[in-house]
Amino acid sequence: MNLPILENLEIPLPRPLEQEVIARLLDAVQKAKEARERELALERERKAALMEYLFTHGTRGEPTKQTEIGEIPEGWLVERLCAVAKIRYGLGQPPELDSQGVPMIRATDIKRGRVLPSGIIRVKRAAIPQARNPYLRKGDIIVVRSGAYTGDVAMYDGRWEAAVAGYDLVVSPFEGGVESYFLSQFLLGERTQRYFRSQRDRAAQSHLNAQQLGETLMPLPPREEQEQIGGLLLVCNSKVEALERESTVLDELFSAMLEDLMTGRLSALPLIEEHQVQ
Repeated sequence: MNLPILENLEIPLPRPLEQEVIARLLDAVQKAKEARERELALERERKAALMEYLFTHGTRGEPTKQTEIGEIPEGWLVERLCAVAKIRYGLGQPPELDSQGVPMIRATDIKRGRVLPSGIIRVKRAAIPQARNPYLRKGDIIVVRSGAYTGDVAMYDGRWEAAVAGYDLVVSPFEGGVESYFLSQFLLGERTQRYFRSQRDRAAQSHLNAQQLGETLMPLPPREEQEQIGGLLLVCNSKVEALERESTVLDELFSAMLEDLMTGRLSALPLIEEHQVQ
């Protein structure tokens, strides 16, 4: 855009009092959003600290011991992931798309332990290669294996009757062994993410393979304690998700108000008149 265009650009110009009211309205929404973002940052810090504590000390107050993965409670074991779960690859290249087909979860649909449904694509059921054991079960964990999101994790919660994983790795805990939510949270923790980064950075192209994932060392508490830890972290995650939703709503509200106030579709005059009456 050059100077003559800018000089001739027409802009809405409400009267000064209305400009002031518009600025105050937008500022109030912006401050509310900033407050939610500060709360969100604090809640994420609290969750990270709680994860570190729980995976170091557990919930039972027992003495700890030093292991190859650091300090853990004396009663816990250390296992390789491949000893407690089956690991397989997803589909790779997506089959033919079908708007009424089976949801396929890709790396871009995964964020900090959750599957985001907004960008899900669907593929033709008849084109899914059955030999790949393609379908996800509730409790399966998807681990992003390449690209910018390498090492991110999400547990499939069974929200669709049938779903498949894309190019990534799928971890299926063995029956009666490690609890899925506990495992997904450990894989998201800083200890495991450091290991994923070290494996990724060894390769010319950043990726994880099934063998590297299977060699991941993890703590294995008694099943009841796994469930207790998972429950505590679920509460934290619920708070984080609620704050994320509030922040998104405020962001959308700010954008909508900015558009409507600046184009005159929404008037600040009623607020001015109400103030004058009072």
